[in-house]
Amino acid sequence: LSINFSQVHSLNQPPFGAERLGLTIQCENPFVPAAIRTACVNNNITSFQMGTSNGAFGPIDVNVKREQERFVLGANGSREVFGTSWSYDAYYAYGVNRISIDVDNITLTPRYNAAIDAIAGPNGTVICRDPIARAAGCVPLNIIGNVTQDPAALAYVMPANGPRQRSKQNQSVAAFNVTGEPLQSWAGPVAIAAGLEWREE
Repeated sequence: LSINFSQVHSLNQPPFGAERLGLTIQCENPFVPAAIRTACVNNNITSFQMGTSNGAFGPIDVNVKREQERFVLGANGSREVFGTSWSYDAYYAYGVNRISIDVDNITLTPRYNAAIDAIAGPNGTVICRDPIARAAGCVPLNIIGNVTQDPAALAYVMPANGPRQRSKQNQSVAAFNVTGEPLQSWAGPVAIAAGLEWREE
């Protein structure tokens, strides 16, 4: 009989930030500096592309918990059958793995894209362009230059309840094997072996 229990907790942190390349920024975005807006007008363009490392976003936390339970019951021996010695072994095993993964401080791409697409709102405010995103709580995010990020915008693009995964795997295995030498030949004993195995996952 064998019984095993184990539990492992780990925290992984990929590199800081959430690098984004090829972002399209509209020239009318209120966060665009005046010099760039002037360049847009002078060059007859309405948008431009840029990239950013989003270094102020902080680390992504990947919290992983793994739990395992395993039970094994086995037996072996020998028995005389019709004057012949037979050996046998058998076992049954049951195991369970449970995995929990919680990701915190990760950027949700649809929200990020909505937050960086800002326009001028009423009374000198800055709002997200997409009305559906606004209705869902979108807060404009300024990614141009070395600026202090609005905590409300960060909370929108990196919600406290990030992605999570729960999984469970079960496995059952049973086996029986038997060997014996029931016959004799001119070359010596004739051995026979047989076995069965069943597995479910």
